[in-house]
Amino acid sequence: KICEEYGKKIKKGAIVLADVKNGDILAMASFPNYSFSQLDKAFSDKNCPLINRNLYSYSVGSIFKLVVSAEAIEEGMEGMMYDCSGNIDIQGQLFNCHKYDGHGLQALGDALTNSCNTYFINLVQALNTEKLRYMAYSLGFGRENQLCAGIIGSAGRLPSVSELTVPAELANFAFGQGRLTATPLQITQLACSVANGGKMPELRLIKGLTTDGENVLDRKEPRFSQVMEKETAEKLRKMMVLAVRNNKNSNAKSKKVSVGAKTSTAQTGIYKSNGDEICNAWITGFFPSRKPEYALTVLVEDGGYGNDSAAPIFRKIAEKITDKQKKT
Repeated sequence: KICEEYGKKIKKGAIVLADVKNGDILAMASFPNYSFSQLDKAFSDKNCPLINRNLYSYSVGSIFKLVVSAEAIEEGMEGMMYDCSGNIDIQGQLFNCHKYDGHGLQALGDALTNSCNTYFINLVQALNTEKLRYMAYSLGFGRENQLCAGIIGSAGRLPSVSELTVPAELANFAFGQGRLTATPLQITQLACSVANGGKMPELRLIKGLTTDGENVLDRKEPRFSQVMEKETAEKLRKMMVLAVRNNKNSNAKSKKVSVGAKTSTAQTGIYKSNGDEICNAWITGFFPSRKPEYALTVLVEDGGYGNDSAAPIFRKIAEKITDKQKKT
């Protein structure tokens, strides 16, 4: 109810809320909504309300920098520094940072807070590509989420190692662009993994079966995969907290609850008639920050900047749930 309330202004998009400790899906809302009594209206709606957008894959954008950061830490490359001038040349092809005049000298934590594209493009040149792709696969990218019969999250698109030997493809991969796509469910698993000490829970929609409405039979126990070292996850958790706390313009920052989060403004390759590119707005993260209980992902399809469209919704949901907990 909380997610639907704060997401009702989303024209097209999705919200997922999960328990980081066991992978229980506590909310899975898709927008726009529709009424069973007006299915004819839903079928003719150009925004396709009958589609469950949590199960569909989209361009990911800068959230994927969390995966690159995890691999960098595991390979002992977290100390790499890079001077961002606003662009980087990869074998004759120029890639721009979103800050055209550059971020200056960046460490890994700074680059994550500032979402510096050129830092991560430079970083992946030093990483083992096979290990990086395997890290992404371990975190759920390129794999379906089978929640129950008839409700299966798309595997999305994870580029192959051979595709990533193309310099431009690897550069795009570094900041979540190119061929890479993922669902809100997969992005939520990523947030769960960071918040749960590197143990990724298998997302669970059904606990078991019941014949009387009270007693649960064939209860499904939570299942986990250790996808990164505990120390790696703890470093990432702190970086995600600082990415909000140290960003004075962050719309995810709250006075009621401390959160850790990462936003994305994912390019789609689709342009409006005026020439502006349509971008999907994302945010994923967890709260409370010190001992996370919830992982939350907000996707606003065609929403533009993640900090503008998705982050305020993330903050309001986190605050409302925190208020509700205090009352109970």
